[in-house]
Amino acid sequence: MLNKLLKNIGILSASKKESQYDEMLLSIEKYILSSEKYIYAGTDLSFANCPQYQELKKLSSSEKLEVLDVLVHKISTVEFKDEVGLKSYYIDIHLLNKLLRFNLRFPNGYSFLGLFNQLYQPNKCFELPLHIPDRPFSHFVKQIEHHVSHYGLDPITSADIKALITHPKLSQYLTNDSSKAYWGPDIGKAVNKLETLLFLNDKQLATPYVLDDGRVSTILNMSLAELTFAEQNQWHVIFNHLSTASTSKPSKSFIKTAQLIIEQLGTSAYQTRVIEWITAISKLKFQTVAGAEFVEEKQVNLLKGMVWTLSLFQDEKTLQSIELLTEVCFKKIIGKGAASTSLGNAGIYVLAQANGMAGINYLSKLKLNIRQTNTQKLIQKYIEKKANSMGMSTARIEELSVPTFGLINGKLSIDFDYYQFQIALSNSGGLDTHWGNTDGKIQKTTPEWIKKNDVYMDKLKDTRSLCKQIKQTFSAQKHRIDRLYTENMQWTLSSFSKTYLQHGLLSQIANKLIWKVDDNLVIFVSNQWKNVQGQVIDFTGEETVELWHPHDTDNCVITQWRSQLQHLQIQQPIKQAFRECFHLSEFEISNQLTTDKLAKHILKQHQLKSLAVSKGWAFQLLVAMGDRSGKGHVSRSFPEHKLTVKLSVNEPSYSNTDINESWMWNYVVTDEVTFFNEEAGVVNFGDVPAILFSEIFRDISLFIEVASIGREPLWEDEKAEKLQGYKDYWHLYSFGELTETAKSRKNILERLIPHLTLGHHMSLDGSFLVISGKINNYKIHIGSAQILIQKNEQVLYFETQKTNIKSKDNIHSLFEIDSILLAILSKAHVLVDDDKIKYPSFLAQLSARG
Repeated sequence: MLNKLLKNIGILSASKKESQYDEMLLSIEKYILSSEKYIYAGTDLSFANCPQYQELKKLSSSEKLEVLDVLVHKISTVEFKDEVGLKSYYIDIHLLNKLLRFNLRFPNGYSFLGLFNQLYQPNKCFELPLHIPDRPFSHFVKQIEHHVSHYGLDPITSADIKALITHPKLSQYLTNDSSKAYWGPDIGKAVNKLETLLFLNDKQLATPYVLDDGRVSTILNMSLAELTFAEQNQWHVIFNHLSTASTSKPSKSFIKTAQLIIEQLGTSAYQTRVIEWITAISKLKFQTVAGAEFVEEKQVNLLKGMVWTLSLFQDEKTLQSIELLTEVCFKKIIGKGAASTSLGNAGIYVLAQANGMAGINYLSKLKLNIRQTNTQKLIQKYIEKKANSMGMSTARIEELSVPTFGLINGKLSIDFDYYQFQIALSNSGGLDTHWGNTDGKIQKTTPEWIKKNDVYMDKLKDTRSLCKQIKQTFSAQKHRIDRLYTENMQWTLSSFSKTYLQHGLLSQIANKLIWKVDDNLVIFVSNQWKNVQGQVIDFTGEETVELWHPHDTDNCVITQWRSQLQHLQIQQPIKQAFRECFHLSEFEISNQLTTDKLAKHILKQHQLKSLAVSKGWAFQLLVAMGDRSGKGHVSRSFPEHKLTVKLSVNEPSYSNTDINESWMWNYVVTDEVTFFNEEAGVVNFGDVPAILFSEIFRDISLFIEVASIGREPLWEDEKAEKLQGYKDYWHLYSFGELTETAKSRKNILERLIPHLTLGHHMSLDGSFLVISGKINNYKIHIGSAQILIQKNEQVLYFETQKTNIKSKDNIHSLFEIDSILLAILSKAHVLVDDDKIKYPSFLAQLSARG
């Protein structure tokens, strides 16, 4: 068929002998038969080293078309009676697949329907009819796409495409519920490409994309109902295309085709509706219990495709909507994991593709808020890739990508004609907002005049969204700056000033921290650098700046800085002056390869996992069944230092009852800490940078302090009897020596107690805060927040609500009050007036313990 047409239009010489190509095909068959041991329909065959195949690749397009005609004819007519003949048939099928992958130039007026019928003409040796996946249908469709791209959609090709779409052989692969399904090769995607060709070139009606009664479908249907039939048809075309988004990343052709359809819809109209839809979907409420669902699974590909197409837009509103959806996608559903990993990864991909550094800030926030370790690694990979492409470190690109949001020194005024909406970052890191008018009057509530104006209410909605973005970014940047201690970051003073001190948002973090400028410890106050005595220090701008860590500073200097910060009424955004420090002993510096100084702590395993991931560590839960070693480790890598640290953990040995319904251990026991280099060799502690060592042990100490069973309430007799080994540890931890973190907490209490309203009822005694009550005196352990009745050392337990701390001059607001310190102060405030406590459990304990 093809030869006759080529000859008629003058492309092929009539003297060309088909036998030449028969011989070429036969040589290829012989080569594969001799080089491949297993030859079946589904086997991968390698033609790369076959000389005759290399000759075939060098043929002109018209010559390859002739080979195609010979090969198709041979496949449909050849008869084989032995295993060699069957293998040769399979080789020809594989070769057909290869041929249709080439960029062939079919002549204008060519009948693709005729080629389709030839391809699916049954071989005489097979009784069963051929199915669509039996031939390279997707590559066949790709040839039609190339043909239309070159010649346009002529009447013959248009008629062929219509006939192919409605062909009986294809109907069984198109399902009603998800529009395009496939078995084997991606038949649904290929048919969708044919429909798109008709729409873009011939304005043909699309096959309606089926939207059922699911939550996503409801949102889309309500919006589409507002459109005309013609407009709905255009959306069905794009839906059909977007629903083919089954891969991990979009191909160039996917985006190109989507862009062509979007242009037909109207770029602005498309962007507006899609942002509206994914914002609405982001706000869908769903439970996190087993069996819950965020979005219906059959619409995930459609939504992925939508998100991918937003890579065509680079504005902040688009990026914000993607970030919102992505974060929701990684909320955990019990028994499933992330609500929609596939959709969430699509959002991460699009943010990573944003021009310049536009998407980096959003990725940084997601890395902080998403708890899945693999997703954190994926985000970090994208950030590193972007940083490398711009010739800078990941830490540098993250700090340069932070938006100012229009803030100047942490403040922003948004005009509403007669009123201004005032935004200011507070000293505590919150956001203070109020309304002001031209007369200087201030009010917290929205003016009635604004409420009655639809235009201003829309503007106010955007302003509140801006406030949310500012708060989220400010929080994320505090955490990022806290991580600088492990990243070896340094700047020249001039670069630092531009990046931080002159930045509308970052300045509100930087000017509350102590910095080391060359050998000077200084803080930026009132646009001047001042030392701990309050003296102004002048610099040239060429000095080296780094974030000060108290590790190598004398205690007297640290104490001076704490007093100076209190004098300046500065609440530090991260824990710096009161930061816990862990030091190496002389023995550890010279000899130590591992340490068990933080070993034998019993931790709640799932809480340990949550804490570890939040701090950038990785941990695989220990399973209590199957092939297991009973050991695991919590680890974190530090690429800047080429080191990895591992905290070993073991399954408990006390009781086999500590297993949950998923056969996970409820508790694990800490063991040794070890450092490794890039070659997995053990590293001596003395070779670990001192500040990095301190920060690592600070993290591990946090894991222990928060996840230890010593933080649990008084154990009931029944539980203590079952877990007797745990009970001994519980008493030792609950009332033992203070950790470095607890010592830092004690330092804060020393400064805070004199200023508390009820401080005269409190005093410090070793590891305890002592409370003078009306009935008894009590001791609250500063590490665990557990209580003892002082006169008989009996454990006392009662639940209390968090108390609003009251202090003179509101001095408590200058300190970082962690959850344990808040629990201690809340209990202390209640125990001062113990004669007024009405909790039945509290009264029963007092009565039982005399």
